[in-house]
Amino acid sequence: MLHIILGVLKIAGIILLSLIALILLLVLILLLVPVRYYADAEFEQKPRGSFKVSWLLRLISFQVSYEGKPEVKLRVLWFYLIGKNRKKKPEKKKRKTGRKKAVKKKKTSGKTITPEKTAAEEIPAIEEKTAAEEKNVAEEKATVEETAEERVFSEEKEKKSDTEDGWSLADKTAEKEKTSAVKAAMQKLHSLKERIKNIGESIKNAGERIKSFVNNFRETLDKYQRFWDLKATRRTVELGKKELYFLLRHYRPRKCRADLLFGFEDPALTGQLLGVCAVLSSFSGNHIQAEADFENKVLKGNFTMKGHLRLCHVVKSAAVLFFNKQVRITVRRFRKLRGK
Repeated sequence: MLHIILGVLKIAGIILLSLIALILLLVLILLLVPVRYYADAEFEQKPRGSFKVSWLLRLISFQVSYEGKPEVKLRVLWFYLIGKNRKKKPEKKKRKTGRKKAVKKKKTSGKTITPEKTAAEEIPAIEEKTAAEEKNVAEEKATVEETAEERVFSEEKEKKSDTEDGWSLADKTAEKEKTSAVKAAMQKLHSLKERIKNIGESIKNAGERIKSFVNNFRETLDKYQRFWDLKATRRTVELGKKELYFLLRHYRPRKCRADLLFGFEDPALTGQLLGVCAVLSSFSGNHIQAEADFENKVLKGNFTMKGHLRLCHVVKSAAVLFFNKQVRITVRRFRKLRGK
């Protein structure tokens, strides 16, 4: 019984150790296997260029290229997730399946009508229509005459009432226009007074807002200045610069070659770019050769660059910053400063 329990424990331990070893192997692969990048470009009659990134013996690769038109590819193992590198299968011709539809003929059925009968039947109908139209026209004329007489009678009645009161219609309209003009002028003066008052209040409020904004900006600037002058902040910045240089030293291109001939319409711009190329050539070990043409507008040459990145360097820099006491103090103080 005991040897059975020991055997089961032995098998469980072997499985557990194998899982731990597999996890460690995966972690080491992620940390130590580099991500390689390669870039090249050529400027002749037509520009051409490509940028490739691969990992783990090119089992995972990403490529962006341009040769007349841009192209993007993403491959995992042997499968292309973006872009394809295989020929398309010819499309099968669709079989024509259809049956001929029979055209049904419509049969006409009915009695024939002679033109003599139709003309005889239409004559009385036309006479009835004309009689009805004449009757409608006579009724409309009568109604129009009645409305005209009523309108004339009402106008005469209004004129009589106006003359009886001692005021003519023209006097009344003139008096109404005078009163309306006075009211409109008073309303305009009142609205102008309100506008001037509102403009003054808005200017006063704007001045107060600007004053408060300036005061708040000065206070925040003083706070950040005091925060920057602290010893912990200065040490944190120095440590961050050191780790940034460490990452740039390991992630910079290992090989970089360029042979360029360029020229622009502005000779000053050509000279500035030549100076930049001279500085870059000193960093690349004099592998960048550049020539400037100050008379013609031209761009020719080729460019290649390759290098690799490892995740272990990022993990190392992150661990150094995370476990540093001065960094933790600086982060805590910055959070308090932002919270206020």
